[in-house]
Amino acid sequence: MKRTIGPALAALLLLAACNTSNSTADPGAEPATLRLGIVQGQDFTHALPARTAEAQDLFAKHGLTVQIIDFSAGSDLVKAIAGGSVDVGEATGLDVVAAAANGVDLKAFYGTAAVSPMAVIVRDRSPIRAIADLAGKKVGISKFGSLTDFTVKLIAQKTGAKDIKAVPLGAPSANTAALNKGDVDAIILPVEFAYALQAAGTPVTAIRIADLTTDSQFGTLAAAGKYLAANQDRVTDLTKAYAEAITYLQANKDSTVQLSVAKLAMKEPVAVRTFDELAEDFTADGKINVNGLKAYAESLPGLGLAKKVPAETDYYEPKFAAR
Repeated sequence: MKRTIGPALAALLLLAACNTSNSTADPGAEPATLRLGIVQGQDFTHALPARTAEAQDLFAKHGLTVQIIDFSAGSDLVKAIAGGSVDVGEATGLDVVAAAANGVDLKAFYGTAAVSPMAVIVRDRSPIRAIADLAGKKVGISKFGSLTDFTVKLIAQKTGAKDIKAVPLGAPSANTAALNKGDVDAIILPVEFAYALQAAGTPVTAIRIADLTTDSQFGTLAAAGKYLAANQDRVTDLTKAYAEAITYLQANKDSTVQLSVAKLAMKEPVAVRTFDELAEDFTADGKINVNGLKAYAESLPGLGLAKKVPAETDYYEPKFAAR
């Protein structure tokens, strides 16, 4: 998310097109086309359920033709949803509440993973051995207003680590390169990036940040409220496909590892370690930790990502998943 969405992005909502509803109840109907944006196209937590549903023909099983579109930042995905070029986004909970706080019609309706996979990654020779050790250090992030920026600010807030300097570097590859060269003291990325660096011969340590908050809702499916209202059958079919995909990937390690190698550009040892670390964090029932979304929302003003705390009804649609 960018630091300020502002009127220009909010105005893009006027361009959003509402697609007609399509249900699997009519076997003779043409499959409904749904454009699904993934906030990080090669991220295990965000991308794997959709890629599993695609590989196992679960979208087709539920009468859907799904076009998967990869993004590299939450702000770009939010703009695409607001502009109507994407129907549903696999986004972070922070993306959703920050968008809502800035006037964008975007609501989480299905939880894909509650626990954050994010980690502080440092070189093994670094004096940083705990999160609080980041005080006064340079930390690579993707961009200001992003989840990585939020994570740095949350670390400072929760641990008292002062004067952390966030350095916006863009894509994960730029962050890992900067860490290798010593341009930054640490980077914030999902833990699988540490495994990839280790597999490539770079000695790094990953410090998970999941314990910083007791409530979390990291991964969500989200869409404009208008889209959800106009396409309830289609959205329900999507949640069914996701539930089956998550159940399948959690129960089938070998095929999930191979899919991660094929679709997420992981080396097999990295895919195995990532599965062992993160697969259990997926939520097949789609249950959303509303307190996790609320924690994101209440942090926005203090973290400089929005001027106000949005109401729960602005960022959460309860029709499609259990609380």
